[in-house]
Amino acid sequence: MKIGYLVERDSAPLQSAPYDGRSIHVQQVIQALTALGHEVCLLVCEHGQVWQSVDLTHFEPVTIHWLEHGILGVIIRSLKTLWGKLALPELALLENLRFLLLCRCWLATCDVFYERVSWLGYGGMMAAKWLAKPFVLEVNGDALAEAQQMGVLPRGWQHRWECWFMQKLFAQATHIVTAGEGWRQSVLYRWRIDPAKVTTIDNGSQLVTLLQRESLQAFRDTAGASEVNVVYLGGFYAWHGVPCLLKAYAQAIERGAQLHLFLIGNGPGLADSQALVRALGIETHCTFTGVLPTEQYAAYLAKAAIGVSPYCGRKEYTGLKLFDYLAAGLAIIASGEQGQPALLTHGHTAWIVPPCKEEALTQALLLLGSDGALRQSLGRAARLQAEQHHSWQHTAQDLEQLFSRLFSFEYGRADFSRSTGQND
Repeated sequence: MKIGYLVERDSAPLQSAPYDGRSIHVQQVIQALTALGHEVCLLVCEHGQVWQSVDLTHFEPVTIHWLEHGILGVIIRSLKTLWGKLALPELALLENLRFLLLCRCWLATCDVFYERVSWLGYGGMMAAKWLAKPFVLEVNGDALAEAQQMGVLPRGWQHRWECWFMQKLFAQATHIVTAGEGWRQSVLYRWRIDPAKVTTIDNGSQLVTLLQRESLQAFRDTAGASEVNVVYLGGFYAWHGVPCLLKAYAQAIERGAQLHLFLIGNGPGLADSQALVRALGIETHCTFTGVLPTEQYAAYLAKAAIGVSPYCGRKEYTGLKLFDYLAAGLAIIASGEQGQPALLTHGHTAWIVPPCKEEALTQALLLLGSDGALRQSLGRAARLQAEQHHSWQHTAQDLEQLFSRLFSFEYGRADFSRSTGQND
């Protein structure tokens, strides 16, 4: 099968490190689908330019000469600049038309289009309709909720207009894939989509293959260790809950916990988190590593015993970090409520705490920091679950089954139309 993978907005840097969670997700899905024998053609917008790649190594800029040059090109670039300043949905139309035409030129022979959803990015959907291809939309977040938390949510008529565009995008998708059950519920509620059109397909982790069991703390004798390593892996955004974690961690240290916290990643809240560590007086108990490539952060996770996922202020509690924690055999402390995160079981693979509750997080750190047997039990169960269900190969196999079903349905429908003369 030939798959067109679309990233329509500047959101996932793919051409050079450091790669963020979005980039890693795209790379791993493409590599896993390729390993299954599929041809994946990536069309990605990066730094205002659209690029094509079939191997994630060589990226070729793609353009339409008559659209990019001359007077028309000047007008389009001017409107793009204006759109960047004013963020008016009307001005996004030209960008979407350009992406539509690029898809039609470069991906016309693909069997299915698979697009990572982006706000006001509907060029891929229009191209799929034009070419009569199945169009699958991938949802890894809630753009409206995140915009609200960052204080950039559009207001008034602009908000209504943009939501109308997105409603059309979701409604016209052939199918929608969500990276967690929370995102699935969010899509059903916010965009009023038929539940039969939305499927949850879990992410995976490279660490399933990068880390061997015998290298992990959960499978080693660490009874004599004087200090337990705790790791936080991810971004420093408002909904990631790092301030809550740091305050809870400071309380655990004050109450005698022998812990050291490694914080791996970057984001707009990093400087504030570093200042909070100084204000709490826990500098000697914390290490900020910055963004690390997978091979390097894997080494930190292999030496850790506890992984923390303190999401606070969002409706989905499953992120890529949880899959890495599972694969690294960590005793996981994770925010959750109402059955989320669905991939974790309290007391078996993780210790679930209410979101944004510092005292509950402190108690969990104290418990797992002092109970080596519980840490080991949780970590071993986590690793075994990852081996059985959470490699990127599992993710790709689930996508393969979905794409094959949708392609067979579309092909069968087209064949029926031809046989009955409906296209004459």
